[in-house]
Order: sequence, then C-alpha cells, then structure tokens
Amino acid sequence: MHLLEYLLKLSISLGVLFIFYRVVLRPLTFYRCNRFYLLCYSLLSFVIPFVNITPWIIKEGSPANQLVNIIPVIGNYTVSATNDPVSWSSALQQLNPSQWLVLVFCLGAIVLLTRIVYQYRSLRHIRRVAVLLDSRDAVHFYQTTAPVSPFSFGNAIYFNRSLHTDEELQRIIQHEFVHVK
Repeated sequence: MHLLEYLLKLSISLGVLFIFYRVVLRPLTFYRCNRFYLLCYSLLSFVIPFVNITPWIIKEGSPANQLVNIIPVIGNYTVSATNDPVSWSSALQQLNPSQWLVLVFCLGAIVLLTRIVYQYRSLRHIRRVAVLLDSRDAVHFYQTTAPVSPFSFGNAIYFNRSLHTDEELQRIIQHEFVHVK
C-alpha cells in the first residue's frame, strides 16, 4: 500500500468519524460514551485503511463495479532531474490529478501545523502572564488578564475574573473542573 493511498483512506475514515459524531453523538449528554467512541474510533481509523475490501466489491464472474473503474490509481511516481529552469506556472500545468491531490494534502497539513503552532504559542503566552491562584486535586487555577473565555487545558483552568460575576465564575470553574477530571 502506498503512502498516499493510506492517507486518503485514513482521511475518509476520520471524516466519517467526524460526521457521525457531529450528527449523532454531539447533541447527547453521554460525555463518557462520546469520549470512548472518539478515542476508540480514532485509533481504529489508523487500522481501517489496511483492510482489503476488494473481494467484497468485485465478485468472481461478474463485471467490475463501475465506480472502482473510475477511481484513478494512486502511486508509481517517477522523478526526473533536469538542469532546465522551470517556472512555477509550467510546473503546475504539468501536474496530473493524483499529484494535485498530494499537493493539496501537503498544503492542508502545513496550514493545520501552522495553526497548531500558533495556538500553542498563544497558550504559552497566556500561561506566562497568568497568576497561579490555587492548586486543588492536581488542578491548577490561573487568573489571566487576557480577554479570553474561561477554558481548561491539561490539568489547568484559565479564567479572567473581571469578565464574570462571582456566581458565574463559580459555575464556570465547576464546569471546567469536570473537563479536567
């Protein structure tokens, strides 16, 4: 199995996971079951691409399924090096559909990686300027001056006291405490 074929099957499997979760499980309040489903199916999504479904699609003695004949074969790439300078526009025009798919996948991965790095840096900045108020049951409570909604990450809860009343803040901390636990 080629890497691109595996990544395509993995993406489809994770897409099915996400759609099923958003449509069916998200409105439910069985949070423990939802987390179990997300964890197990996420791990299973890495194994599903290795399952060979060809015998179920193509039966002996019957014509091949038309959909299978339409899907292009992904793989068997050849790379040739030349000394001729190639412009970006001519290089992009020479790409076949499967190479476009790889290009789009790589660009998406770069965008998502950039987004994760940005979010991580933002979290580090908030934590650096936040004040540790209390540590209870291995949970750290941080007061921040940043204009953010209360949130939890790892074993820490971050909130801006000036944006909420004491009663709201107590309910918010209880809610976030459940997330951390």
